[in-house]
Amino acid sequence: MTDFDIIVCGATGYTGQRVCEHLAQGYGSELSWAIAGRNMAKLEDIRTRFAVPSHVELIEADITDPAAAASLARRTKTIISTAGPFATVGEPLVAACAQSGTDYVDISGDAVWIRKMFDRYQDAAIASGARLIFTCGFDSVPSDLGVFLLQEAARERFGAPAITVKGRIRRLVGGLSGGTLASGRASIAAAGADPSIPQLLANPFALVPDFAGPAQPAEKEVAFDPDVESWVAPFILAGMNAKSVHLSNALLGWPYGKDFIYDERIMLPEAIDSESARTAADANIWSNVVRALQIDLKPGEGPSEEELAAGSFEILFVGHTAAGQEIRTTIAGKGDPYALTPRIVAECALCLTEGTSPATGGVWTAAAALGARLQRRLEERAGISFGVASPGGSA
Repeated sequence: MTDFDIIVCGATGYTGQRVCEHLAQGYGSELSWAIAGRNMAKLEDIRTRFAVPSHVELIEADITDPAAAASLARRTKTIISTAGPFATVGEPLVAACAQSGTDYVDISGDAVWIRKMFDRYQDAAIASGARLIFTCGFDSVPSDLGVFLLQEAARERFGAPAITVKGRIRRLVGGLSGGTLASGRASIAAAGADPSIPQLLANPFALVPDFAGPAQPAEKEVAFDPDVESWVAPFILAGMNAKSVHLSNALLGWPYGKDFIYDERIMLPEAIDSESARTAADANIWSNVVRALQIDLKPGEGPSEEELAAGSFEILFVGHTAAGQEIRTTIAGKGDPYALTPRIVAECALCLTEGTSPATGGVWTAAAALGARLQRRLEERAGISFGVASPGGSA
């Protein structure tokens, strides 16, 4: 018997605080949960600022200490980890959950670290029954779940999956956090020291062991996409998102097909030619990695409350079956990605805690493990909507 349904680890960080806010506002006293961090004074401040119910236990713990991580894992059904950079501090929690049979979700977006966790703890998680789900934030749930739901709609409408899907970020209003930038800088430094890392990062199938899939579309600087009648540019999160989509396909038994192709880019609606498209891409932090990493933010810093409320996103998915049939779906949300990520990861954890997922122990993606259950929770609790175009429609 565990003490809690959920423990939020990294609760005093930028995203962790907002996970606590979402749980406190949305679930009040109906949920058995606790919050953990290294500084008790900061935990007390979170209780006061976000009206965290008095029954929620505050746990002072250093998750980089294997013994402390193991103690946390033994006390709960599910761990939410928002503490990064994950490559530096994340492994003890993953190891503890895999060994104790505790479900685990996080907001990591570091493909190299995730692959290491897969290789090191997959067998232990299968044996213990722990379900380990990485990238449960804005990267990569919208892309991963968006493709999953498009494929469900394609099979229902056409009796066949889409063999190609384009993910087109039609709108994205939001900023970046210091934690994300710190993780990005750490990944770049690691890539410079280990020549195998760039190869893994460039491989869309890097999270699918022993599989070499079909060539995926090469990322051009800018290009005109007639399917969406817009210039498009590379998207900063596309590499991780594509890896999650392909892993979902593998985990589900290849329902999209082993020759499936996924192409994700950001739309530049203001561009009218290649020159203006390059200018627009250079000015957009979400399509320009170098510019994003030059922003001066420290871990714990991020968008203001006003910016969190003002943000929004919309992604258009365009799928084609082998017979040339087209289907379009959308996923959209109100709020900055850093307002949405806490809601998404919390709802992923709650989905697992409910015990309704058929997923058994091992490494999973949100789409593969939670699917339509997560869609319903995000619509009801996180302000995220999903749409399917009518035949011949444009979504």
